[in-house]
Amino acid sequence: MIQILLEVLKRVTIFMVIGKVILNLGVGKGYEKYTKTVIGFMVIVQLWAGVNTTLQLIKEKKIADFKTPFFSQWEQEMEGFEKELRAQQKVIEEQWKEYDKTTESKKEEKGEEGEKIIIENIIIGDMK
Repeated sequence: MIQILLEVLKRVTIFMVIGKVILNLGVGKGYEKYTKTVIGFMVIVQLWAGVNTTLQLIKEKKIADFKTPFFSQWEQEMEGFEKELRAQQKVIEEQWKEYDKTTESKKEEKGEEGEKIIIENIIIGDMK
């Protein structure tokens, strides 16, 4: 599959180089923006056609899925990271619950519902 995608990228790159040569040598200034638009559209169509063909071949099981040793190893590492993050998240949640319990008990000891926050008027700079 990678070989197919590389072949598509080769074709598109060659087409882009040829398009650039045509822009620099053959097209007058008046038609340059139209030619750029057409070449850009043709590059997008070529990329889409290549990726579409590759996906169709995968769907028809004519080529193997996009599983290489690199991606398999990467998936395993990501699963390990996810497990580690879940474990750390559980620890943080437990610590947060413990913190909530201690703050609630302190409020009950003091008999307060909460503290008031007072904001003073602060002036920065000169006012005229």
